[in-house]
Amino acid sequence: MYAILFLFSAFAASPVIVQDQNTTFTVSDDVKNTSSSSKNGTGTSSKKKKKKKKKVITIPIEVGLGPTAYHLGGMNGSDRTFHSGVSLSGQAIISKKLIRQNKHMIPREYRKMAMAQEELRISKVWIPESIILSPSTSGTSAFGASFRPISMSLLRAKKNRGLNIDLGARFTYAYINSDDPEIVQPHFIGLGIDGKAEFRIPLKKKTSLGIGWTSHAYIPQEMLSGGSFNINPSNWHVGQAFVKYYYRFPYQYRP
Repeated sequence: MYAILFLFSAFAASPVIVQDQNTTFTVSDDVKNTSSSSKNGTGTSSKKKKKKKKKVITIPIEVGLGPTAYHLGGMNGSDRTFHSGVSLSGQAIISKKLIRQNKHMIPREYRKMAMAQEELRISKVWIPESIILSPSTSGTSAFGASFRPISMSLLRAKKNRGLNIDLGARFTYAYINSDDPEIVQPHFIGLGIDGKAEFRIPLKKKTSLGIGWTSHAYIPQEMLSGGSFNINPSNWHVGQAFVKYYYRFPYQYRP
């Protein structure tokens, strides 16, 4: 984990940084030769001026967008089976090849750990994983956002073909408004973990489609407020179905 953080800090100057075997790394040298002639006719001389080496690192960036549906169960008086929303993602992908070529940027004590990684994905913590936009249709509406600041991959599809499985930390806030007068707490604050399974289907060289399900396990609201709680899954579990379109493009970074 420390090696990952050090590698990220090395690229922190980029707007978005971090797995793809198509990652390229190039170094270009520009050498400019100039010649001058003596005005007095005493002879000619040539001078070579070398510019500083310019290192260009090409990192693939993958962004995703698509519809999502939240199953909130009976949380905060929700009487709807699903609440609609938008699923988002933005990740910089660091391949094993890129790590190897820039291992000098990682402290020696963490270098071996980083070199053992097949792929690293880094995203900005302030980008929400999904946004809940669910106007009232049957007496209940919900609006909010869900963040996934940390995740760990258990199974990764190769070349965007196959099944992805990972675990992550989850923070969600939603304002749930119900016509039921007995509902006095419209604010849902969720702290917990999740498990996500997604099947990726490649469309073209730079695009793919993902279909998946995420199960959220939150600390019950009653525990956060200091009261007693019911162990019923509707008090702590949230399900999320999603379909997401992915697009990958190269980003050139000059350290």
